[in-house]
Amino acid sequence: MKINGYQLDEQIKETEFVTVYRATQVALDRPALLKVIKSQFASETNVMERLRREALAVAKISHPNVIHVYDFGEENGTVYVAMEYFPSKDFQRVLQERKQLVLELCISALKQSLKGLSAAHKQGIFHRDIKPANLLLGENDLVKITDFGLANLTGATGVTIEGSIIGTPRYMSPEQISGAKPSPQSEIFSLGVTFYEILTGISPFDAESYSAVFNKILNHESPAVQDLRSQIPERLSEIVQRMIAKDPDARFPDCDAVLTELDQISDKVQTPEQPVDSFQNLQPTPPQKRRSIGYIFALLMLAIIGGIIIYNLYYRPPEMTNLTQPESPQEVVSPIDTIADTTRSQDENTMLVQHKDSAEIHPGETPPGRTTAEKQEPISQDTVNEKNTASVEVTPAKLWVGVLPWAEVRVDGDSVGTTPLQNPMELPPGEHLIELTHPGYPAITKTVHLTSGSSDSLRVDFAKQSGYISLAVYPWAALYIDGKFVDNTPIPKPVILAPGRHLLQLKHPEYKNWQTYVDVEAGDTVSLKVTL
Repeated sequence: MKINGYQLDEQIKETEFVTVYRATQVALDRPALLKVIKSQFASETNVMERLRREALAVAKISHPNVIHVYDFGEENGTVYVAMEYFPSKDFQRVLQERKQLVLELCISALKQSLKGLSAAHKQGIFHRDIKPANLLLGENDLVKITDFGLANLTGATGVTIEGSIIGTPRYMSPEQISGAKPSPQSEIFSLGVTFYEILTGISPFDAESYSAVFNKILNHESPAVQDLRSQIPERLSEIVQRMIAKDPDARFPDCDAVLTELDQISDKVQTPEQPVDSFQNLQPTPPQKRRSIGYIFALLMLAIIGGIIIYNLYYRPPEMTNLTQPESPQEVVSPIDTIADTTRSQDENTMLVQHKDSAEIHPGETPPGRTTAEKQEPISQDTVNEKNTASVEVTPAKLWVGVLPWAEVRVDGDSVGTTPLQNPMELPPGEHLIELTHPGYPAITKTVHLTSGSSDSLRVDFAKQSGYISLAVYPWAALYIDGKFVDNTPIPKPVILAPGRHLLQLKHPEYKNWQTYVDVEAGDTVSLKVTL
């Protein structure tokens, strides 16, 4: 298949909105990466704008540590962005395979990331979602920054409401949480958190819920990386701690200032206790560990087999020898059959509803399971039909969840992660309650009905499903909504509310309290001017 001069060679990734292909630009005979918007979303303004903005952002940057963009266009309703194809692993995957990397690679990667970000900042572009998954490690340990889909271009029209929170929670700066505009200092914070994790294998702000994550970012002082890994030079530890300082003014003013400090640390950090990690030499599990796991597995299997043998020799009831007068005829299912059924159910990721027919043995009949030439009663058609319906296979349904700007997702009360989810959720058929929470918006609850084997999509835009109130009060007042204090006016941005009726109260120590009810609709802004 071709799209405007690009031959699609292989699909390598899929999200709810786009499909990613490894392709070849035929005219120049060079590899490329194509992000293609799925046809059902090609008319969606937000999806189109995000992809267009990513292409526009990356096209403005020409730097070896930033993924290059080749083209952005549309052919016969297919919208795409063509980018440099860079064989690599992202650092999130690298960290999953190896919890710690040698310091030489860490320092080199940090410097390269700073250089790429510095080039973007000088073009007035802020990434706004720096994290391990968006840093790629390729051959010769070259690092490139990718996914500028949330980038904020100076002078560009935003697709998000001013003051909304953008980014991935545990890598956000304190000012990002409050909805402030991006800055070099906020990018330095996110990069500092990223390399804190790359250096130590531990996230400084990891927690079970978004509120706990934000509380850690705003109030929790993380231990120095040197305290978690003694081989880290003290100067590098101080640099990382300064990068993740709570106060933006306490951080470095820009990426070049961080690079200046890093240049004072030798690139060749001796770590003889560890092998040299690189893109070519990153193994998911050390061989010795794999052998240990193999030994444990072999011993476990021997124990299971031994248990089955002992059961058959000493505990299994003797087989009936007198077929004419059975005492308690029943179908005998061996333990090994049960194990096989359980394993099959797990491997196929399906739910099997099995019905075992009880068999009654009469004098002169052949008992179940006996393979002799003895006389057997003919099998009736009803019995055949029962056996044909004895196993009913129910295939899980797939549900894509896409949320703007992002949300914590709960299904039937259980947390399943933070959007964007890398893969669709696989859920049993039936009705499920989906809860979406974002600290800047009212929670949204949806009920979905899924059928066996279906592939469905749930898309939510918090901005469009929330209401807004804009207030101008003279001289000023304390604003209460539904009895809860919100803030003192003037409030620089609209207050976000769930759609519906709300009680507004304004209180000033020198004036009579003012109140009214307002009806707010999803996506609309109610503007009020009040003179007390």
